[in-house]
Amino acid sequence: MTTKKKILIFIDWFLPAYKAGGPIRSVANMAEYLDKDYQFYIYTGNKDHDGTELTVANNQWVEHNAHTKVYYSSSPSFFEVGSTIKSIQPNSIYINSMFSLAFTIYPLKWNLFLGNKQQRRVIVAPRGMLQAGALQLKATKKRLFLGLMKTSLLKAKNIYWQATDKQELEDIQLNIPHTSNIIEVGNIPSLVAEESAKKSPSDTIRFTTISLVAEKKNHIYFIDLLQRVKANKTIIYDIYGPIKDADYWQQCKEEIKKVAPNVTVNYKGSIEPHKVAETLKQYHYFVLPTLGENFGHAIFEALANGLPVLISDKTPWLNLEEKHAGWSIPLTDKDEWERVVQNIINDKADYQDLSQGAKALAAEYVSEQNFKVGYGELFS
Repeated sequence: MTTKKKILIFIDWFLPAYKAGGPIRSVANMAEYLDKDYQFYIYTGNKDHDGTELTVANNQWVEHNAHTKVYYSSSPSFFEVGSTIKSIQPNSIYINSMFSLAFTIYPLKWNLFLGNKQQRRVIVAPRGMLQAGALQLKATKKRLFLGLMKTSLLKAKNIYWQATDKQELEDIQLNIPHTSNIIEVGNIPSLVAEESAKKSPSDTIRFTTISLVAEKKNHIYFIDLLQRVKANKTIIYDIYGPIKDADYWQQCKEEIKKVAPNVTVNYKGSIEPHKVAETLKQYHYFVLPTLGENFGHAIFEALANGLPVLISDKTPWLNLEEKHAGWSIPLTDKDEWERVVQNIINDKADYQDLSQGAKALAAEYVSEQNFKVGYGELFS
């Protein structure tokens, strides 16, 4: 009987936490999809993204499923991270972040300190944090972190990088010079979607965004656009997700006051991952004018559930119009954004064609990915 390789994952938040969005889902999907091939150990904190304490057993290994154990630390420390590495003796360490002291810097420093005696591979997954748009936010802090990391990265010979697409590969090469150990393998999405057919909009058009409420997600761009379009229909735009940046949300609320009476913008609060598919059934279009995503789990789930998406060109989901799945438009082209939304309102978009195209694109993505081979190379 072949002994499974042990993968030790460091991540700031993990299930039942969900308010950090995509990174949690990326790791959870990976552990679920590859559970027959690897034994996963996940070292994480005991709070959600907003500081809410999780109802979990703290400071001990607990079973997430038959092939995954989780350690919810109440006080992550340099020495606890080192003790965890030494006790698990993993074949690979997987760091799911870029700008975290406890969950990025500490394991990298321990890797250097231990001298890679076990010949293990250390994999860093940036999760879109090296995109130009992401680096512009809190730029000084992020440059400081990159400086702290580079000693540990450049001196160690066992560092590998996961790029989820070609853009992230270029971002890694640009920001982490002299590295060649980059393996391109995509994020594993949630593979279950609702099968019910989508109904075309009539007198009411419903848009939604499911994401963190933060400057990077750029909700305000779409709210401003809704001030300019002309409509004799009811337009509803519902926003889901935890408020990460209260000042940014206050700016959004000021802009919401300026929309026309037939336009309603609602904040609907956080949504748990298992409720996303059911929630998406209530809407016609998914919107995300983001400054940058390395995958976009909510975008994928919208497509899989038959929602055409209206997004920026700062995600891997490009050329959507020619794929009849929606629109990926540069943020600099405000006229095109306005034209598309106006056409949606005026019934010039073939909704059923777009809905079927969205589902087809999601199915095509899954069929083209050979995740077991890609992650096998990553963890070899």
